[in-house]
Amino acid sequence: MSRTENMRKKQNCFKWVRNMKSSLGILILCTILIFNNKIIQANIDTIPERECCSDIYVNVTSHGAIPGDGVSDTEQIRLALDVARANRKPVYFPAGQYDIEAAGNNAIFNVTNLSLVGESTGYTGTSILKVSENSVTTSSVLYAGNGRVQIRGVGVECNSRAMVGIHMYKTTGQGTWIEKAGVSGATHTGWLIEQAQGAIISNVSGSCNAGAGFLIYGSNALSIHRLHAIRNGGAAVVILGSSPKNIYIPDGLLLKSQSPNWPRTSGAVSITDTVIEHNGGHTVVVNGILNGITSIRAITTEGNGDGVLIDRAFFTRISESRVTAPTADGVPIKIIDSHGCSIIDNILRLDPIANPRTDVLVRVEGNSNGCRIIGNSYNTHFYAPAIVEYQ
Repeated sequence: MSRTENMRKKQNCFKWVRNMKSSLGILILCTILIFNNKIIQANIDTIPERECCSDIYVNVTSHGAIPGDGVSDTEQIRLALDVARANRKPVYFPAGQYDIEAAGNNAIFNVTNLSLVGESTGYTGTSILKVSENSVTTSSVLYAGNGRVQIRGVGVECNSRAMVGIHMYKTTGQGTWIEKAGVSGATHTGWLIEQAQGAIISNVSGSCNAGAGFLIYGSNALSIHRLHAIRNGGAAVVILGSSPKNIYIPDGLLLKSQSPNWPRTSGAVSITDTVIEHNGGHTVVVNGILNGITSIRAITTEGNGDGVLIDRAFFTRISESRVTAPTADGVPIKIIDSHGCSIIDNILRLDPIANPRTDVLVRVEGNSNGCRIIGNSYNTHFYAPAIVEYQ
């Protein structure tokens, strides 16, 4: 047998083996799909006919919830959540207000490993879960713990009840995202996010009458995009390294590492396209963040005191933001005993009436070094202030 014929036989043999592997793979794949389809069909068959769901989602109105009728939809929504969890489908809330009641100290709805989808506009949903005035104090309206959660277009109105609107506890970054969802009317905390890993939060709003609009602690690798936080009594946004003893903090946005016991704190946080409104104190405070990088980009501040205060923090970046210092003793950005800060391409504004004698936009104090302050511009009417002052 010649060498050429021998090589041809070997090649034909290899082709036959590859074809067998391909056929075997297709056979195995088909078997898995058929078996999986039978399991799904069996799960649906075990649910009563009135509880069955569409091929895409579970509609809460198909289970008795009627928005806008003034009657409690609590049990009907719970039924829809149970059906969705059993069938691994998202839960759909058509636009409207759903009246719900709270009793006891447990969350009204446990939404761990569920996806809630409603109608939305702007920073909040138009599918609203409204707590009734007869509700007693409870822990939260929506709770997700030790798993993932997805919420889009579903809002919560706490109706001045002492509770948390949305509580995320030890949620994982794999598949956890919240967008176009709002919480309002809370007297405790609008959003409580604790020990969460890698969550993506975008186009959301939070307001609170006494506590914090957003309270985030012990979490890391968070991405917060287009946040609208309003402070009526406490702080608009508080991001801490450990559990706070008192959430009533008179600052608009506070990022702080409180305890050295946390090996990874809330320092690895990215905040973009955010509006912070509050009534007193500093607008943004970054304090004691030594682990991770705090990135604040394209925010707009509205409040008293200093626009941004960076105090004893490492590697904080403020960029492409509009920062205002409206009071006589404030400056747009103040850096104290901090290292590696970057203040880049911001528009810094002084109120010419409240700040008739202030002529500095960035003040660097104490033992601060390695700071980059470049590309910033100012927006005043009466004078050209100095960009940086070192004290």
